[in-house]
Amino acid sequence: MVVIAIIAILASMLLPALGRARDVAKANQCLNNLHQCMLAVVGYGDDFNGYWMLHDYDGSQSRTWGSMTLEYNYVASSSVLLCPAYPPYAFSEYKSYGASQNGSTCVNDPGAAQAIYQRLENRPAPSSFCLLADSCNVPGKYQFSGFYYNDPVNLVHARHADKVQMAFLDGHVKAVAVNDIRELMKAQGISTILYVAYADGIMMAFPP
Repeated sequence: MVVIAIIAILASMLLPALGRARDVAKANQCLNNLHQCMLAVVGYGDDFNGYWMLHDYDGSQSRTWGSMTLEYNYVASSSVLLCPAYPPYAFSEYKSYGASQNGSTCVNDPGAAQAIYQRLENRPAPSSFCLLADSCNVPGKYQFSGFYYNDPVNLVHARHADKVQMAFLDGHVKAVAVNDIRELMKAQGISTILYVAYADGIMMAFPP
């Protein structure tokens, strides 16, 4: 009985540490995935005159940035399009890392086709311009392929120790504290309410 009690005590001490180690491993894998995605996006832009397509609808078929980078072989596997720490754990059209919709342009033609794109060149403060980030669709509780800073439905998600992992136009990736997102927005001339979701399901709004 004494041995069993000692084993139980040791297990209770080790399990939280193992859980933290698992979370750190997932966070590191997430940053690696974001880096690969960022390279894919920049490569896509280089091949298409500096334009990055976020969403393309031709009247019959809808494609997001993730499916296009996968289709044109800018990423080797669909697994890199997803954070390993949040559902759905398998890529589908609208379920992936979120592409920043901030500063995007929508084009419609008479045939009902719609394209949402961004020009990657000549951005002010490229080190502050977030291309991709941990994101979520709040009602559905899954990763979503796009986010706006001021959207309470599809928004950035602070799921790694209350930080949002982001990929930036200058090539770097990092975990960003929520308070620091405000500074990124200011550098891009964005002044609006910031909505952030957390891993425990709480969503918070931060005034401009």
